[in-house]
Amino acid sequence: MSSAVAVGLWLTAQALFLALPLTVVARVRRDLPRWEIGSVGVSLVANLPALFTLGLFLWVFVLGGASITTDVTGVEQPMYLAWWEGCWRPLLMVTPVALFLAVTGAAMPPYPPGAWGSFLCRMAGAYSAWMAWDIVMAHIPGS
Repeated sequence: MSSAVAVGLWLTAQALFLALPLTVVARVRRDLPRWEIGSVGVSLVANLPALFTLGLFLWVFVLGGASITTDVTGVEQPMYLAWWEGCWRPLLMVTPVALFLAVTGAAMPPYPPGAWGSFLCRMAGAYSAWMAWDIVMAHIPGS
């Protein structure tokens, strides 16, 4: 899969993940049990590192045009790469935990057909957490 397609899918999953909890909360207020919010809440907490990683990745590598290879760096890239290098180690420790929490949240009830919004929200969160871990592992500083 090309990088542009992967980032596009990640952006789509992140947008779904941020929009679908609103539908879940609206349904819980009407007729669904309140425990449905618990599984979405676990996914929301687990998705915070993925959201930060997406923003940092877009700022450093897409908008900033930085590269992790040292022979291609230009004048402005050391500033951008300093941000990535400073955040890489904490992200390396946090993203696997977030991925575990996101998959755990996706495995929690409720399940379709009664709760498609909750299920899609949790699956988009798990995909976003996996993409964050993949990006962190693929862009090791100095490699």
